[in-house]
Amino acid sequence: MSKRRTWFALAWLVGLTVLLTWARLSLPVGDRSLFGTIVGLLIAVAVLFALRAIRRLARLRSPVVEWAEFDLASEPTITYADRRLTVDGHLIHPDGTQAAFRIPNVNSLAALDIVATKKLWITGRRAGLPGHLWTGPIRLHAPGPLPDHDHA
Repeated sequence: MSKRRTWFALAWLVGLTVLLTWARLSLPVGDRSLFGTIVGLLIAVAVLFALRAIRRLARLRSPVVEWAEFDLASEPTITYADRRLTVDGHLIHPDGTQAAFRIPNVNSLAALDIVATKKLWITGRRAGLPGHLWTGPIRLHAPGPLPDHDHA
């Protein structure tokens, strides 16, 4: 658990304890039962854990993702700058048009797979491998001329 979550959980517990102590002390003297306070605290904690479990289960359910597979028109280039990998290249749409793309901050394994297979998988605004690695956001640019690789 991260430090931020730990501090947040501790602050929540302290706040709940203060609230229950205030509620207990505001009752008349004859109605202040320690057993009732403990039961109330246990019920509140159980409800919190149940809500947290429901939230985690909702996150686990992944939506159906539609992938589009594109062939690459040219050899993509991988650049390393500022401790990040970036993949640039040109992809071919199903209708034959081409578009330049850039994937900043790409995972090294995904970058190597893109270069080796000369294929790119896109869903929404993200690129990756279906069921495996996510490379991150992809930027598609207007179709442009392919770079000339004949000049060595």
